[in-house]
Amino acid sequence: EVRSLMADTIVLRLMDTEPPYKEYDTTIINVIQMEDVQRLRFLEKWEIDEESLQIDKTIYAIAPIARRIDLNGIERWQPLFWIYTDESFPKK
Repeated sequence: EVRSLMADTIVLRLMDTEPPYKEYDTTIINVIQMEDVQRLRFLEKWEIDEESLQIDKTIYAIAPIARRIDLNGIERWQPLFWIYTDESFPKK
């Protein structure tokens, strides 16, 4: 499953810049390399005990975040998938 998530496939309909301005389809495959994964995102719950100021944190899921460049050259960060530490969490 992870291997299938490590590539973005985009199908675009483009137009020739010269007459007769014929339209054509093209497929762009962007492979996500391991070095593209530079961050982690956590899905968590924080609780603070107001009397003792004790902080408790529960981590429900972790997602690797990949650096992506979109078709307009804009950098964005994309979560690839979530790994749930509590399998019942998505159902809650």
